[in-house]
Amino acid sequence: MENNISDLNEALKLIQERRLLKAIDKVKAFLDIHPLAVYIDELHRIDNDYALMLDYMKRGYADPSRETVYEKLLNRLGRLIQDLLLEDQKLRVGIYTDAAQRTRGVKLTHETIRQRLESYVTDIAMLSLEDEAVREQKEKEINQSHSDFISSLFCQLFLSPQWTEDDRTFYEQLLLSPAIEISDALVLVSAVMLSAINIYDCQKISTLVHLYQQASDERLRQRALVGWVFSIHSTTPVDEGLMNLLQHVFSDKTTARDLADMQKQVLFCIHAESDHETIQRDIMPTLMKNNNLILDSHGFFSEKEDDIMEDILEPDAADKRMEEVEDSIRQMMNMQKAGSDIYFGGFSQMKRYPFFYDLSNWFRPFTKSHPALYRITQKLKDSSFLDNVLNHAPFCESDKYSFALAMESVIERLPEQLKGMLNEKETLMPMGQAEENSGAAFIRRMYLQDLYRFFRLHYRRNDILNPFSSDEYVFMANPAYLQLGTNDYFADLCLFMRKHHHGDAFVKLASRYVKDDNAQNLLNYGIYLLLHQGDAIQAEAAFRQSLSLEPDDERVLLWLARACFEKGDFKEACEHYETLCQRRPEHKSYAINMGVALSYAGRYDDAVKLFYKLDYEQPDSKKILRGLAWALTGAGKLEQAMGIYQRLLTADKVESVDFLNAGYCYWLMQNVEKAVDCFHQSQEKDSRQKPLSEQFHEDSNFLLSLGLTEVDILLMCDLVETTRTA
Repeated sequence: MENNISDLNEALKLIQERRLLKAIDKVKAFLDIHPLAVYIDELHRIDNDYALMLDYMKRGYADPSRETVYEKLLNRLGRLIQDLLLEDQKLRVGIYTDAAQRTRGVKLTHETIRQRLESYVTDIAMLSLEDEAVREQKEKEINQSHSDFISSLFCQLFLSPQWTEDDRTFYEQLLLSPAIEISDALVLVSAVMLSAINIYDCQKISTLVHLYQQASDERLRQRALVGWVFSIHSTTPVDEGLMNLLQHVFSDKTTARDLADMQKQVLFCIHAESDHETIQRDIMPTLMKNNNLILDSHGFFSEKEDDIMEDILEPDAADKRMEEVEDSIRQMMNMQKAGSDIYFGGFSQMKRYPFFYDLSNWFRPFTKSHPALYRITQKLKDSSFLDNVLNHAPFCESDKYSFALAMESVIERLPEQLKGMLNEKETLMPMGQAEENSGAAFIRRMYLQDLYRFFRLHYRRNDILNPFSSDEYVFMANPAYLQLGTNDYFADLCLFMRKHHHGDAFVKLASRYVKDDNAQNLLNYGIYLLLHQGDAIQAEAAFRQSLSLEPDDERVLLWLARACFEKGDFKEACEHYETLCQRRPEHKSYAINMGVALSYAGRYDDAVKLFYKLDYEQPDSKKILRGLAWALTGAGKLEQAMGIYQRLLTADKVESVDFLNAGYCYWLMQNVEKAVDCFHQSQEKDSRQKPLSEQFHEDSNFLLSLGLTEVDILLMCDLVETTRTA
């Protein structure tokens, strides 16, 4: 089937182009090779209905419903294609074949599903009437049976073909029903999302949108939100019906805000690995170095034993160690409060338990009644440990399961003192108070972390579209949302992306800019053009338009000055930096930029005066010294300039640009040998540096203005190259 799947993908494109006849032909070509009776029959019905429509038109009949009928035929064929794509997935894609195996021979009707979910609630409630002697065994059997049923139902929903309106109505009512366990509803919502992510289904997405609008339980509401946002990805064929639904849900202004907040949380998720590296590099060494500390039952650190000699030789050593530990822990907790997923690295190695081979378990809310936890439940019968994990552990749901399953294998080997600590909720939160865990943002963040683990760690992760992938994670750039009120949040999101060094995300969002006379959007679009497209001219125009809307915005004026500088209009750049200096004389960075612009404008004496003043106010600032040395070089005061370069070249962390500029100064002083040596060191200092010929070309106006010639520059390039290889 794989060889002909391109026919189906082409047919989908033709439907989006509203070319029904050619789309029918493509599906016919596919079914000629893969004769699936149920789909052939439906295709024949669509083909016959369309032939009848054409015949009516040929005879000259006026049909006022022609447009509506045509849309319905497009919709019917689109649904048929999606079902055929699903059949293809079930035959050749691992995650689908696994799920198909799990549901083989099982066909759950709507009534059966409702009855089984409601009966579970009743059966658990009735256990209180049983004798204690049989209650535990009966509860175990009920939970095992129900867990198996949820696993099977999850896979059936994941594999379900295109829903009808009746399907949508049934599942909306079921998932909102107070007669079923909320934990069951949460798992099933995830199954609907997983189904809709890969195979577009308007009715499933509509179900998720309606749950987001109507659910009273915030956990269900947030899962539904994440579900429909992830299901409407960059390749989703948003039809008229779905667009109408989106316009309705976005009429509530909080929807766009929720999406903007979710976008930030997704960006934190995709940086989980880099956050883990930061913790391993900057935090864990301190904690490991001070591993002679132990944690008591109240969450405080104390010494294992007193070191008498240390008390004599270095009496404040223990206090210093304690401060280092507390600072490291505080740094990690600040990362968590900011939104970082600080536990991913630790728990990523704990997703290999057999528990995680059941697809549904990745999405289940943590409960100690899960059959997989039965053995540890027995071992900790008189302990409040599992209750503490459930109510107080600052982990997402799958990490809670990982933690509990890991404890099962080590619990019997723990010292009695440590076992006693497990009853204390502070054991799970040694680094601060429990975070508020009932708010929408926290609930959504924990669910996103669960999803990130699934899409990053599941052994079949490559079989399904990943909403955290580089192509999909900036969902706010989706064209479907651009006219729905999300533009109001672009400025804040772009600022967030730049602040947190999400350069790729900034580019994706800024490149979707829509001209709407919004000053902040114009600012971000200009930044995108300047930094990522290298178009200083268009960027300048965007900044000017933004400044005309908000004349007092310093950030816009600062970026306009930079655009003028990049364009080579140094005179205007100086004027803008001077205005900024007058407004904010305390911002020395404005003055430094002005000094650089003065130098490039050829006003070296003015630049020297400014940099000397700045050096007096902020002595030993490398930025100021670097600017002063360059201005002195331009002013012909080479000995003074070289004195400053010597200071820069003997300081800590010398930068390649200092060697380059010192080389220019030596060159102008006719000390060619030392100039060549500096140019070599400039290139060796940073392997990412541009070739020296490009550096010389960029600075050619400066060099030519100081008496060097084009031949001098060409000769120096060759001299550096030949001495390098000699």
